[in-house]
Amino acid sequence: MHSESEIKEIFDRIFNLSQAEGTEILYQGTNRSLTRYANNQIHQNVAEVSQDISIRTILGKKSGKISLNKTDQKSLQEAVQRAIAMAQSQPDDPNFVPLPGPQQFKKLNVFSEATLKCTPEERADAVLKVIQPCQKKELVASGAFETATTCSAYGNSNGSFGYHQGTQADFSVSAARGDSTGWCDQTDKDVRAIQPELLAEKAIEKALKGVEPKSLEPGSYTVILEPYCMQSMYFMLAFSTLTAQAIQEKRSYLTDKMGTKVVGENITLLDDAFDPLVIGIPADAQGMPKKKVVFFDRGIAKEVVYDLVTAAKEGKESTGHGGPLPNSFGPFPRNGILLPGDATLEDMIGSTQKGVYVSRFHYVNIVDPRQVMITGMTRDGTFWIENGKIAYPVKNMRFTQSVIELLNNVEMLENKTKTFGSTRFPGMKVKNFNFTSAATF
Repeated sequence: MHSESEIKEIFDRIFNLSQAEGTEILYQGTNRSLTRYANNQIHQNVAEVSQDISIRTILGKKSGKISLNKTDQKSLQEAVQRAIAMAQSQPDDPNFVPLPGPQQFKKLNVFSEATLKCTPEERADAVLKVIQPCQKKELVASGAFETATTCSAYGNSNGSFGYHQGTQADFSVSAARGDSTGWCDQTDKDVRAIQPELLAEKAIEKALKGVEPKSLEPGSYTVILEPYCMQSMYFMLAFSTLTAQAIQEKRSYLTDKMGTKVVGENITLLDDAFDPLVIGIPADAQGMPKKKVVFFDRGIAKEVVYDLVTAAKEGKESTGHGGPLPNSFGPFPRNGILLPGDATLEDMIGSTQKGVYVSRFHYVNIVDPRQVMITGMTRDGTFWIENGKIAYPVKNMRFTQSVIELLNNVEMLENKTKTFGSTRFPGMKVKNFNFTSAATF
């Protein structure tokens, strides 16, 4: 992993080689190790160290971009020359924005030395703490344990420079018996915070409770959704609705609705890379500092995210959510946070006369972006609730549901959130959730 001084030296060499009117550089270095296990045994252990340097040269309103993974002088010189030649051959970019000047970037404490130095033996020991209890219960364990260290940097010929290092550990556990599965995972910047025994316990409990599920008729039900469900829905909501580009293209549900109540009063949804419970980065790929953005404040639509291009169209400032330029995707909020409520999981179950408990969604896709209508299936533990208790497991169901409608129908929010690396969400109790058919697996 390159240090900040080493990255600066590489960037300075590139700037000295470039004769373009403007030069922008992005650096991404990754040190990733992964241990996979299935059928109660480790079957894969791999490690990868990689780096990517993206050089964008600007001539007038034209730009050319080249990526490479070498830092020797000859390779850098050839890359700069190719980027300039590419820029010369391009038409003017109608969405061109000039390079930003120097910015102030906050420091984020998302680096753990223990995660960087985690060994294959340590990961194997953690996996063993999952496999052994699964074997005792005659369950089949599978999943993955990954540790990663990333180093990112931004620089341009206007004097802007930012450098960031972060770490992340992810441990997933699936326990299975026949047609019943249980799932649990944990993500943290510090590998020492990962609790494999607790993950195994939760996955085993779901798998044992889910044996011999009964059929459930399609229809509208009260549901209790674990945080995994909102995590699956959030990125569909974010891409289709919570960006300035979506509003400018009039494909967002929030078009002409900013400042009005669009979801329930108990919903406050925001993006904050500096929240101490999530793993964020201090700046975007366009060299702009991240800002906290509140999408829904007690149900009222307040803000959306901007990059340099969408901000220029409205005479506003970037919120620091842009991807590498040029691109057609626009800004994107990666640090979604739904503020918790005051209910426990037991409160939500106990207050439900009849309903469905859903552990997780998968294969979630957008059906109608304008209404944020999505479809997907339940998995890894779906249960019928009756008289305030979980009565029995039910077979997985397909759902088709508007996320906006769902956020209007939230009756209770869990009093804590689960962190999914860059995001965190609570569980929730929702009325009138639409199951459309049985799943075929």
